[in-house]
Amino acid sequence: ATVTGCYLHPIIHVMSQMILFTYKKPNNLFFGIENNLYFKEYAKVLFHTNCTDGIYTIPNFDSLCVCAQKSIGNGISINQTELFKVLQWIQNEEIYMWYGAECDDLDCIENFETLINAISNGLLTSSGELYIHYKKSNKK
Repeated sequence: ATVTGCYLHPIIHVMSQMILFTYKKPNNLFFGIENNLYFKEYAKVLFHTNCTDGIYTIPNFDSLCVCAQKSIGNGISINQTELFKVLQWIQNEEIYMWYGAECDDLDCIENFETLINAISNGLLTSSGELYIHYKKSNKK
């Protein structure tokens, strides 16, 4: 699929931007991690569970981030990217994002607007690496 001029590769690289999140019902964009030992090990640590049912990833998440980074660099709002659309779908879920093997020092975020700002700011850096744990707060 082509998104804003970027080709999305359905290949997971060990040194790339990763995402894991909870989700109630699978769809064609989100993949369960039950057959991926790499993600299962991270899920057990991050979500503090041995049961990885209901935990998903997006195989082309790194490509979505790279495309969003290019768009933001060209003055396009993150709100107009495919990455933003995907994040809207999962904004009520618990989400972990990290780069490569570094997932021990994540910024904790409880508000979707703050999440989008943190991602946008992270993608503005040359490395474009995101280190985030997001869980929507029910506090008013």
